[in-house]
Amino acid sequence: MQAISVATGGKIPVPYLSMLRKGKIAAPAWDRVQMLADIFGVAPNYFSDGQALPENFQPSSVDLALQRALTRPSIRPIVLRAGAYGERQLALLLELMDQVEKITEAEERADHVITRIAHSRNQQQAGSTEESE
Repeated sequence: MQAISVATGGKIPVPYLSMLRKGKIAAPAWDRVQMLADIFGVAPNYFSDGQALPENFQPSSVDLALQRALTRPSIRPIVLRAGAYGERQLALLLELMDQVEKITEAEERADHVITRIAHSRNQQQAGSTEESE
């Protein structure tokens, strides 16, 4: 239940999930039902049909990574928009994301080189100051 709570960004605490599982909450709020449905990849009415998840149900690590990503406010609108895209548009979006990653990596490498150069210059200046004394 902890993983489920984490996947909701803490919006559904473990004690609430425990009470829900034990049937102590007869009518959970719709937003919570929707969050749980999203996490388990089912329609919200799944929870009203009397069906229960297996006792040993554990979402996969991929599911958990996706759930954690979806708790970020900036990710949700991206996913919702991408959900309306066709295959060609999704392929283009993935290519664009690859380019963003390459640019970010190049920027990080450049920052690292600049930091090393600045550090080297500082050491040289410190050495020349000591020599002149």
